[in-house]
Amino acid sequence: GAIKTIGVNPNNGTCPGAFSEVGNINNQSAAIGRFGNYIFYLHYGNGGQSAGDGKVNIRSMHINGTDHDNEGNYDLNGSSSSDLGFVRLAIDKAGKGWILAKKMSSNQMYLARFTANGTNGDVSSFTVVSSNITTSDNTNSVFENGDICFDGNGQMYALANNTNATTKIYTMNPNGST
Repeated sequence: GAIKTIGVNPNNGTCPGAFSEVGNINNQSAAIGRFGNYIFYLHYGNGGQSAGDGKVNIRSMHINGTDHDNEGNYDLNGSSSSDLGFVRLAIDKAGKGWILAKKMSSNQMYLARFTANGTNGDVSSFTVVSSNITTSDNTNSVFENGDICFDGNGQMYALANNTNATTKIYTMNPNGST
């Protein structure tokens, strides 16, 4: 449950120094990103220990380990009560947080964005950008696990793989097209 951080030189990938523990978070998802002095993460399920209803609960923690308030509980799939699988978060260099998620009962994919404040840990301007992402090869079924990230130019990458040993990497535009 501990979160540890280490600096990485973006030019050559080296990690000067050692890991430092900044906090202990229990019952959280693997979705985590950092902007400024705050780590933003998704609490598992609908605001607590139970999964469900297509909602994400965004929280933040200062890099010194001080927990911040719950920043918001947002609905990705509207009137549907279906749970979400593959829920990932990344923050681009401009401080926009991005969430990519898949409805567990189908291959429907969602892309949402929010503004992360790296000075006080607040979250604002949450919006669902797309509720119907289709991949270039129409294989949303590969999104069982993986991750999302950004390169230095702001291009989003989604790593997707499934239990059939299929792994794909997609690039994604801010409007949700792959």
